[in-house]
Amino acid sequence: MDHQKKLRGLPPPGTAPYTQTPNRLLDEYPAHLSGAEFKVLMCIVRRTYGWGKTSDAIPRKYIAEICGIDSKTVTSAIKGLEAHGIISTRRSKDSERGDLTNVYEIKLDEAAFGDAVAQQASAELAAQPPASDHLTGDEDDFFDQ
Repeated sequence: MDHQKKLRGLPPPGTAPYTQTPNRLLDEYPAHLSGAEFKVLMCIVRRTYGWGKTSDAIPRKYIAEICGIDSKTVTSAIKGLEAHGIISTRRSKDSERGDLTNVYEIKLDEAAFGDAVAQQASAELAAQPPASDHLTGDEDDFFDQ
């Protein structure tokens, strides 16, 4: 990953697609997370909140590519985010295909937002296809598609 690459500026507010992000994530979390944890969390938030969901199956290889970090660092960051209580991970295996893509879920602050949010998230999770329908996280040709 080229860390010296010049990046494009951001478009003006309200003129482009965006991911609505809770202020807490930007105001409180950075002081308590490592750089890798924050990058991985932002990737998960983009793939969940960015699509109006609280969970998604995200290949580890995809997270590593987006965040510019290696797979071992992704795994360590995910464990850290789980330890902080920010995300949970559903791991699944298939008898024929082995490990399947993990489903990462943003943990909601039910005490602050009540049962309605928790019920909506539960309904959303129930509507998702079973994990066995997801890609595995280590396909060599994932980025060649």
